[in-house]
Amino acid sequence: IPYPVEFFLQNSLSLVLNKNDKVIIFFASRNDPVKGGELFIRALKQIPDDLKNRIFVEIYGFKPEQDIIGLDFIKLNKFIPRDDLVEQYKRADICVITSLFDNSPNTVYEAMAQGKIVVASSVGGIPEIIGSKKNGFLFDPKDVNDLVEKLENAIKLVLKGECQFMRINARQRINTISNLSINVEQRLNLIQFSFFIHAELTTYFDTPSSESLRIYSVAAAVLTSTRPGYNYNTTRKHAYGRIKLITLD
Repeated sequence: IPYPVEFFLQNSLSLVLNKNDKVIIFFASRNDPVKGGELFIRALKQIPDDLKNRIFVEIYGFKPEQDIIGLDFIKLNKFIPRDDLVEQYKRADICVITSLFDNSPNTVYEAMAQGKIVVASSVGGIPEIIGSKKNGFLFDPKDVNDLVEKLENAIKLVLKGECQFMRINARQRINTISNLSINVEQRLNLIQFSFFIHAELTTYFDTPSSESLRIYSVAAAVLTSTRPGYNYNTTRKHAYGRIKLITLD
């Protein structure tokens, strides 16, 4: 089940490109090798000089180990609160996710919800989130040249003013798969299914009461699990009208 995305993320940004002569590239990651930050730096070094002169790269959290002397278009920033980070999303044209291994990174959802051009690694659940090449760029994290190519394509798309189609598609994709009401419905259906399985099992086995409680707890966790970008109170309001379909004896 895709993660739900906050309403304000989906609607806070008009689809207007920044007015600077530089294409702003955004990268936010904890300082963890699995997030592929070093791969991103290697790719930036290989971008042609004529494109290097047209970009400005904002990096948050990640501190590269390799030398970045001469890469004056890169600005390193410390971690900042999430609300401030959302404001930085608004300034960007391109968002890069270079995970070497990942499940369903929140940064992909947030970038697409804000209508950004996404360049992301084709690992874990990321291809499923993006859905189609018309919604964003995917690259093979084992091939730095593939990342370089996709970055170049994304930069050129913005410079030519031809990125609106992809930006709109990205937002529509997230509005479809991460719509809060639909997401709640999916989670509730999963909970209902867990109770159905529990009922079927108790038909054939004597299930201890503690096991019943465990199953109920797992079902509740499915509904109330949280991540950045997921508001429990808001989701609970959406769920309230549907929760009566689930009977807890």
